[in-house]
Amino acid sequence: MEKTDAKNDATINVRIPAILKQRGEAVLRKNKVSVSDAMRSFYEYLATEQRIPDFIEKSLSHQDDLIKEQRRLLRMIAGITSGMQDKQAQGSELFNAKAARLKRQLNTGVRE
Repeated sequence: MEKTDAKNDATINVRIPAILKQRGEAVLRKNKVSVSDAMRSFYEYLATEQRIPDFIEKSLSHQDDLIKEQRRLLRMIAGITSGMQDKQAQGSELFNAKAARLKRQLNTGVRE
């Protein structure tokens, strides 16, 4: 690890859910690693490898997949609602069931 003097140090402020912070700090404490050392090691990895770690890449890819699925479902809902204007009396029960299912899928990210 590179040694720096206080004049050249930088501070990072990150907003994360409190429970995530607590759980992460518990793991670090258990392994006798400070938050500063963990973050410093993370940035050293970035600087040395010039890429993000695989676990972040996979997480970002998963998030992209969820966003794509949400967009697909929203387009589907939009198609249902525009088509239902003409057939409101006939298909309101079907529409409500599909809309409820799609809403659950959007909220959970899980297809039924």
